[in-house]
Amino acid sequence: MSHIDGNIDLVALIKAEIETQSPMPFDRFMDLALYHPTWGYYLQAQSPMGPAGDYMTAPEFSSHFSRSLAVLLQRVMQTLKSATPTTPQEERNLSVLELGPGRGILARNLLEYCPEITHYYLLERSTTLIAEQKRQISALSPALQSKCI
Repeated sequence: MSHIDGNIDLVALIKAEIETQSPMPFDRFMDLALYHPTWGYYLQAQSPMGPAGDYMTAPEFSSHFSRSLAVLLQRVMQTLKSATPTTPQEERNLSVLELGPGRGILARNLLEYCPEITHYYLLERSTTLIAEQKRQISALSPALQSKCI
């Protein structure tokens, strides 16, 4: 049984809201389905991602996607550096913002493979996934961990 099939209470809540406040905007429906504090898909105690979950993302299958993205980021930084020379006092910063970073595997990999990254921001609403992201990042060296915000 999937998470959605077992969420009779969530379905009832959505139906009741539609009946009283019809129509329901799509963003409201998605917010309830994904992030309702009790029944939201991403707020369950068990993460829906990974080998034991409902799906896996490219970084979870292998590091090839992360390595390819790291090479792209390095090329972008090289292009920017050559296009706009800096003085020794100036520093080029490469900040990455990952929206919905899941279990944090891409973040961990990019921080390892792309030393040009100066700041890495993870934006996540799920406390379960935030805990997993912290676990992934904690496997990195302290220098790399300090880049993660």
